[in-house]
Amino acid sequence: MTETQTGHDAAVAATAGLAEAARALHPAWPALATARQELVRDARRRLHCADVFEVLADGDTARGVLAVNREPRSWTGCPVRDLTVELLPGDIDALRWASERVSTLVAGLDDETWVRIPWPHRALVATFETHGFNISSLVLAGSVDAARRAWSERAAAPAELPSDVCIRELVAADVEVVGELRRRVFTEQPQFCWFGASDAYIASWKREVLRAGPDHYGWVVERGGEVAGYFGSRVHMAHVLWGPCGGLDLVLGASVRALGIAAQAYTRILNVHRERGVRVLKGGTSQPAILRYAAEMKRSPLFVFMRRDSPFSRRHFQPWLAAAP
Repeated sequence: MTETQTGHDAAVAATAGLAEAARALHPAWPALATARQELVRDARRRLHCADVFEVLADGDTARGVLAVNREPRSWTGCPVRDLTVELLPGDIDALRWASERVSTLVAGLDDETWVRIPWPHRALVATFETHGFNISSLVLAGSVDAARRAWSERAAAPAELPSDVCIRELVAADVEVVGELRRRVFTEQPQFCWFGASDAYIASWKREVLRAGPDHYGWVVERGGEVAGYFGSRVHMAHVLWGPCGGLDLVLGASVRALGIAAQAYTRILNVHRERGVRVLKGGTSQPAILRYAAEMKRSPLFVFMRRDSPFSRRHFQPWLAAAP
């Protein structure tokens, strides 16, 4: 017999426990001692700003959490409203409960709501699709060592760049220019980063780059002497959830697309990660080249993000979602 559990501390503990259970199924999850404390902190923050917070339990055993949160400030630099799902992995009844509750909750959600579904619960993608949501991105994670091995075995040789294109290291004077490049690119292509052209996000990105110092690695792509692209990685050597980890940030203007820049970016960033001792390569994307290379590197999905304004079908996220339930 299931019931809705109430109580602040119980709700926080339930959310953190379910979140950890889902992440523990990911092959790159390092199971650090610091993880539970951070997940509790995140659950407490979500509960504090929740419009809706429902917990399904059998006695003291939590089986599911649904939370609708409105955050005035988030890591995107923008106000965000999100719907978070945490379920006991493999619990079919909890999955059914979530599907039924979602069908009721989505009626009150605006078009700006961002849905986050842990990969073990991806069957809920179909539920959200029936209510007008489409996948906007996948968060993928994997071993840097495995990625480097796969990358070294690639049959394709690096593409030769046109004579008027060059790649050089980012310097402090480039940060403002790259900020404006981000604004142009994501104004033209908001499907690849819906918040990427906002003043708040660009300002937060510039602060982060300058604050990170030697833990930020960046390059600019010039064409005809003008900055037309950027790629980089923020390395976190003591991430409380993932340990030594990093990702890939890629922004290409129209004049430097389809030149093989993404492949060159991965070559450089994987080398940096090896030199620094980074163990996990992690990040969210909907960019076709990054999705394709992530599959080659054997990275696995961690989360599915969905929005009503996403133009993508499941087919865009092959091979992972082609056969998803």
